[in-house]
Amino acid sequence: MCFLALSLLVAGMSFPAGSGQTQNRSEIAEIISGKKKIRLVTPLGELICRDPILLTAGIGCRKDGSDGASGEATVPWDDILAVKVRRSGVGLGAFIGFLAGAGLGYWATRVIIEHPEDRNYFRSMSTGGGMWALAGGLIGALASSWKTVYTAQTGPAPLPTVSLVPARRGGMAISLSMSF
Repeated sequence: MCFLALSLLVAGMSFPAGSGQTQNRSEIAEIISGKKKIRLVTPLGELICRDPILLTAGIGCRKDGSDGASGEATVPWDDILAVKVRRSGVGLGAFIGFLAGAGLGYWATRVIIEHPEDRNYFRSMSTGGGMWALAGGLIGALASSWKTVYTAQTGPAPLPTVSLVPARRGGMAISLSMSF
């Protein structure tokens, strides 16, 4: 009986509305409101949408298509398969740069300065970490990526099937299955 309750509980909790991506249009409006450029994935290809505006009929923007066509348009919600926004790499680049610079500062202090009492690890690690964090942040600004914030629901959400069948030696057997 405990297994039945646990199985039903797990089945109910294992099917969220989306796969970790925003599905609510009001959340999309909040995400794209400050963006200068987003990407819209449609059945015809990918559009670069400048100055996006969320409308009830779809997303309005100045678009630059892959075929060179440009102009103002509204892309209907039925044609939008996914919405992507640019994600900055500054934070990650600065963090990696700081770690590398601090490690190099520690190593340089340990190798170059012969007398242990003259070694100032804090100063060398903070100086190296700061300089390399700045360089890493600049590199991270150049290496930004696109993050998908909306994907259209293409079919019905998968539902679990729970079956109870009598067992040979008495009692019941439970079966939990799901199709993707």
